[in-house]
Amino acid sequence: MAHGFIRSRDGSITTFDPQNSAGTTPNGNNSTGWITGSYVDAQGVNHGFLRDPNGSFTIFDAPDAGAGQGQGTYGNSINAARETVGIYIDSNGVSHGLLRSPEGKITEFDPNGPGIGTVANSGTLPCQGITPAGVVAGSYHDPQGMVHPFVRAPDGTFTTFNIPGSQGAYPDAINAEGAMTGAYFTPVEVYNGYVRAPGGPITIFDDPDAGGASYQGTAGSGLNAAGQVVGVYFDSNNALHGFVRSPRGKLTNFDCQDAGTGAGQGTVLNMNSPTGIAGWCTDQNNVSHGLLLLP
Repeated sequence: MAHGFIRSRDGSITTFDPQNSAGTTPNGNNSTGWITGSYVDAQGVNHGFLRDPNGSFTIFDAPDAGAGQGQGTYGNSINAARETVGIYIDSNGVSHGLLRSPEGKITEFDPNGPGIGTVANSGTLPCQGITPAGVVAGSYHDPQGMVHPFVRAPDGTFTTFNIPGSQGAYPDAINAEGAMTGAYFTPVEVYNGYVRAPGGPITIFDDPDAGGASYQGTAGSGLNAAGQVVGVYFDSNNALHGFVRSPRGKLTNFDCQDAGTGAGQGTVLNMNSPTGIAGWCTDQNNVSHGLLLLP
């Protein structure tokens, strides 16, 4: 059974679970200590939650969320104003975006572009990010199954974009200024990292040590206010390695001391904030451990 936890600055750890949880997954937190995520109940249905810094929980469900196993509501990210972005999965297995106001109002949304997938395991997928101004980044499946990134403005309008030559792209993070990072994939399923500036220009980058076969390559996963990107690349043996990319484009690779070197093992950096870079590493016994790189 999975449990949530908080690691304080002094290294102490507090575990938590909402009532009736059969598995807890925290996904995001803000600067004042609020946490959002989801938990699964005994029937296999997911529910979103907010955890107050005092330890109390608020549970929320999208009105159109399905009530079957694997369906329900997920909280993904929360900003300083306590606006929460996430997804819900309906009774057909299709995912949709949701935005929850600090007062508890839930707005369901899908991009107003060329369409979204309408079959199971498709739909709208907001990423792990909502800016202080309420700008949301995410991706959606079109009717042909291709994945496209989008930006949703606070007034509900959408901007969708594509990367030339890609067969799909997704964002993994958006910073306070509205810059985004993530990955796109080529026709042979090789991943490439990118940064999209708030005005729209896109910069492509790849770690020189990344593998070039299917499901290998480079992905950005965290972006701070200064434009520093953290992420992961897969080498030719399908092992994972972390990297830090400076705003000027310099790449510095990073591996935990005890990280394994086999397929699916290694180091992942996935969050970048003023208080440090967070991630995890998987050792040669396939046991995962948390990591924190202090500034």
